[in-house]
Amino acid sequence: RMGHQRVGVAKAGGIVMSEMISLYFPFPAVPKERPRAGKGGHFYTPKKTAQFERRVAEFFRNSRQKCLEEGCLSVSITFNLPHTKKVEREFSKRENAGVQAIYRPVKPDLDNLTKSVLDALNRLAWSDDSQIIYIQVMKFYNRLCPNGSISITAFKREKIDPTELILEGEK
Repeated sequence: RMGHQRVGVAKAGGIVMSEMISLYFPFPAVPKERPRAGKGGHFYTPKKTAQFERRVAEFFRNSRQKCLEEGCLSVSITFNLPHTKKVEREFSKRENAGVQAIYRPVKPDLDNLTKSVLDALNRLAWSDDSQIIYIQVMKFYNRLCPNGSISITAFKREKIDPTELILEGEK
């Protein structure tokens, strides 16, 4: 489910889009860890975070998608967390037979998951993550994917609907 599309002029929720990328990573996200201080006062990215970021970058390169090099971007990320024993028991309960997703306020924190993915795709999927002006993120457990996964959609915002803007000083 990876692809780079030229959407032409499609309208989605009042936004005119021109280019879009769509990515699916069949592995769980790793939250961004704080940089560690090494010898001589140098800082480094912890091994687990660095490995995850390299894996995401490699997946993106293999998808042969183009970088959204300039302009404002909207990004949507869905984190499907790997199942724990507690979640498996929850899915197996009779009253949850038809339930496809379970939402829980658990670690890892959503902001750390998001940061690891955005950093991994920086200078690959987009020139700089400062281009991202809108982001929608969600985490949950999905019955159909017990090992975890990540889905990302990003598109250029060619025109911003003025009704979406909140100006300083307005209430």
